Amino acid sequence: MSGAPFGTKSGPGRRRRAGRQGAARTAKRAPKASGTEKEVETAQSRRGKMVIERTIRATLDELWDRWTTAAGIESWWGADGFLLRVNRLEVRPGGVFEYATKAIEPAQIAALNSAALPLTSRGKGTYTEVKPLARLAYKVLVDYIPDIPPYEVSTFVEFKKVPGGVMVVVTQDEMHNTFWTHAAAMGLDQQIDRLESALSGRAQE
Repeated sequence: MSGAPFGTKSGPGRRRRAGRQGAARTAKRAPKASGTEKEVETAQSRRGKMVIERTIRATLDELWDRWTTAAGIESWWGADGFLLRVNRLEVRPGGVFEYATKAIEPAQIAALNSAALPLTSRGKGTYTEVKPLARLAYKVLVDYIPDIPPYEVSTFVEFKKVPGGVMVVVTQDEMHNTFWTHAAAMGLDQQIDRLESALSGRAQE
């Protein structure tokens, strides 16, 4: 609800890639824009996609439940060191979801403080596609980065039954610059790790 290569881990069942898949080739022009707004507009028009593929030992029903129920999402969503709570969830095209994340570990708290970011942030998104047991698509508004105008990030999640489990493919828009894209990619990789952990029955912090 939640996204450079995905993290630094490698091994069976993992594939990551980043590139310009589906990136827009044209940008809206704003003649009067200048400074940060103009730079962000240019970066947004050139954004590519981040992709993570992971084969998870679970059933389609189990994975769908983890992605589409409040309890399921709260069991794994979010990066390490953060606690997430779902406040609203309407899993249908046009449906809205709202959530809050809070930093709970010293390292994450220190990092947010150093960046002058709040320890608790609230997010809101809209589902654009819901195909049970097969595909989810949604978009969220990124409006929490200082001095950066708000912009949307779209995510597509595909589920496919394969030998040994289910292949999950997550495709997400890159962020507005390399630093934030790398951070988003690492966070997404951690999320999928947490999803696997939750499904295996290991306790989440």
